Amino acid sequence: MISKRSLPAVLSHVEAEALQRITGELLAAHAPIGPTEEMLVLNLAHCQWRMLRARRMQAAYLEARVGDDEKAGARVRRFVASAERSHAGALKDLRRTQALRSRREKRPGKPVSEFPPHHFVPRA
Repeated sequence: MISKRSLPAVLSHVEAEALQRITGELLAAHAPIGPTEEMLVLNLAHCQWRMLRARRMQAAYLEARVGDDEKAGARVRRFVASAERSHAGALKDLRRTQALRSRREKRPGKPVSEFPPHHFVPRA
């Protein structure tokens, strides 16, 4: 079970339960090893919860819209797009971290770079 301190502020008890469910499902699905991977899964859960919430808001806006309030529509679209980008980035970070750990486990004692050979890494 996740501590309440690791959960973001939510608006209702129902949303807290939804976030708790999503977090549990993602922890089970991604089986994080260590505090870094666990933090990345918790971040992914928050991003997924936020993305689902944004989509519900978008649906409610489209359903309740009476006039053409273009500014409100643009704000909702930006909120949804931001939530989707955050979710995609969190998932990418988690997958990259788990792949790096997997490579390290396969080659004990040999350093594994975080960057694939085709990436430019500036010198300090």
